[in-house]
Amino acid sequence: MAITGQKLVILLNLLIITLLNISNVIAGEKDGINKVVIDAGHGGVDPGAVGKKYYEKNITLSVAMKLGKYINENFPEVEVIYTRKEDIFIPLNERAEIANKVHADLFISIHANANVNNLVSGAETYVMGIHTNEKNLEVAMKENAVITFEKDYETKYEGYDPNSAESFIIFSLMQNNNLEQSLQLASYLQTEFREKARRTDRGVKQAGFLVLWRTSMPSILTEIGFISNLLEEEYIGSEEGQDYLASAIYRSFKKYKLGVESKTGIIPNSGKDSKVKPEKQNEKNQIVDSVKTASVIKHDTILKQTTLIRDNSIPIVRDIVFRIQVSSATQPTPLNTAYFAPLKELKEVDKIHEYQTSSHFKYLVGNEKSYIGAQSLLKKLKLHYKDAFIVATENNKIVPLTNEMKNK
Repeated sequence: MAITGQKLVILLNLLIITLLNISNVIAGEKDGINKVVIDAGHGGVDPGAVGKKYYEKNITLSVAMKLGKYINENFPEVEVIYTRKEDIFIPLNERAEIANKVHADLFISIHANANVNNLVSGAETYVMGIHTNEKNLEVAMKENAVITFEKDYETKYEGYDPNSAESFIIFSLMQNNNLEQSLQLASYLQTEFREKARRTDRGVKQAGFLVLWRTSMPSILTEIGFISNLLEEEYIGSEEGQDYLASAIYRSFKKYKLGVESKTGIIPNSGKDSKVKPEKQNEKNQIVDSVKTASVIKHDTILKQTTLIRDNSIPIVRDIVFRIQVSSATQPTPLNTAYFAPLKELKEVDKIHEYQTSSHFKYLVGNEKSYIGAQSLLKKLKLHYKDAFIVATENNKIVPLTNEMKNK
């Protein structure tokens, strides 16, 4: 592939940025983590990904502000700088310049993902680097396309074309000297998403994001969830979900900061974690032993005295019960989501039962002893859940529905 004048300009810019990165790594390791720039993706005329109820730009701003608050409260010596604090449009190159001008030690960019397949869910975190597969390229191209909102973007980004795969190839030739540190922070974050916020872990990836390109410090871009997935949209759009996500990012920041400073001779402030949202409990392991036939966990209620029952323990009494499946998802679903709201009007439904398989979480309602009773309940539920159907459970486990059971 011939190196044109335009491509040469890009490569020279990459070399300059690489040299800046080296000096910044040395400074950061010497002085510790004193400044962090938090970037809420999109804003203003650029809504980002659009869901059924929420815009990406609003979700990212809320999570960014919560994250900054957690850092300020627990590490007052750390200066937090935001690329935006309101619904305004900030060009991608200016976001990086904000971080470079203040000599930030970290840059964290927060985004929400989208996919044509509305069943895709989970959180993933990117660092600047070579595209390892086509999917990473697609995500980067989608996020980078925001530059078309900017005037004269061809000049500002040295001929970079957000629709050209060739531009990405040249763009990705830069091997970020902050890559190791960025990967470490990203790894910490994905662990927090998976183990504390209970998100599906889609891993740490490398791709050529413009917002990371010009930063001269360890930088990550995190996609906190898929706004195109109805259940995940409810989570990342909710106050509680945003608290958990911001807390997860905060904890990864804390672990990274303490790790860096422990190597420098600096006596680190370990942070008090005041008002930080506690980790989202692994409810599958919680047991209330007053009954001992099922694990019972109190959950946010949408029905009167609603209880989420994890039906996965050894039963005492063998029994067959018919229930109606109203939802199936690849990750746990909060009971206060609007999806379950119609159940509040049905007096026959007082509990939501969650069954976990190897790949899905299935949500069932009802407690019918007869198949005829289940048919009656199904008819009512079909008004709100057109894909609902009857399932049989034996000893609190889903079993095949047989003709013998139907005659019960």
